[in-house]
Amino acid sequence: MKKIITQVSAAAKHLLGVFVFMMMTYSLAAQVYWAGTISTDWNNAGNWLDGNIPTASDEVLILNGVPRMPEVLSGTATAQLVYVQSGATLTIMAAGILDIKGATGYPLGCFFIEGTVTNHGRVTLGQTATPGDYGLVNEGTFLNSAGGTFLAERFNNIAVWNRGSAAVLTNAGSLTANLGDLGSGANIYNEGTIHNNVGGEIKTDKNRGAGLNNRPGATVTNAGRMLFGLVGGNSVSIFNFSHFENRQSGVITIINSDAGIFNTTSGSNSVFINEGRISIGVEAKTNSPGIINEGFSGESITFENRAGGVIELGDTRVGIHN
Repeated sequence: MKKIITQVSAAAKHLLGVFVFMMMTYSLAAQVYWAGTISTDWNNAGNWLDGNIPTASDEVLILNGVPRMPEVLSGTATAQLVYVQSGATLTIMAAGILDIKGATGYPLGCFFIEGTVTNHGRVTLGQTATPGDYGLVNEGTFLNSAGGTFLAERFNNIAVWNRGSAAVLTNAGSLTANLGDLGSGANIYNEGTIHNNVGGEIKTDKNRGAGLNNRPGATVTNAGRMLFGLVGGNSVSIFNFSHFENRQSGVITIINSDAGIFNTTSGSNSVFINEGRISIGVEAKTNSPGIINEGFSGESITFENRAGGVIELGDTRVGIHN
């Protein structure tokens, strides 16, 4: 654990002052501030305010207003928590790995983004026995690019939380979001916008709640592949309360699940559009209907399988409940 520096320059005092109170409210771990005085290299000790590269027991704060924003150029960067302030950026290059251990709860999450994070390499969250309740909490912009790998697992409540209407998560690589064996929330909880682009793959397993919970006012577009329940099942693989679009190149495969797709309403209209391919219960049985399309009085609900769209229902208790 590192000491927090108390005698710093005026510029450094600005960095320290913005979030010290908030950080102290939620954690006693050492807080390490990015300064960016020499270069963009995360693994250069001179770029950190206390002159030390962060370790797995440190909370890393990346604030705006510094000369250079950090990049994990190569090798492995570690932390207990990483916070990226609005206006700040963090980039993980193709040869870089960012390993965040966790054990921190909301509002910070394990990886708390208000700014912009771009991953071309590998990001892992929760590689400890008890990483906490929340993995990625994104209120800004998170891009997992083609060739990028993102893995969040073992969390108790939400592995990936795209929080708030302004949050944008775009995946063109491999994104895996899992809870622990006793996890009961959602692997992916979306309040903003999620794009799974062509070539992107999103995988979720082992959940007593939902694999992907798309909340009222939120949007999901899938042009890549989504895979639910390959290792362990979900209570509901896709809970849609708003707008979900599976485009022509999109493939959704649901293997183990109590219910495949639950298209419903909660105070607003809901639309699920399929132009691609959906497979439910073909490789393993689902214990409830493959597709449930059920709204409430006064709210519009639509499930539309457009021309060219394919829905394959295998071993389900009921194929479609409308």
